[in-house]
Amino acid sequence: MVVLRRTRPDLPRAFRTPLSPVPPAVGIAVYLLYGRRTSLPARR
Repeated sequence: MVVLRRTRPDLPRAFRTPLSPVPPAVGIAVYLLYGRRTSLPARR
């Protein structure tokens, strides 16, 4: 999908994510912060 959006932006899309780059970035940030806080090396 990502490749098609770059190579063929003219194709019709069945679904568009609102605020497209924001939700994945927030998800990655939450994952990294949570993982850093709860990881085994951080507990030592």
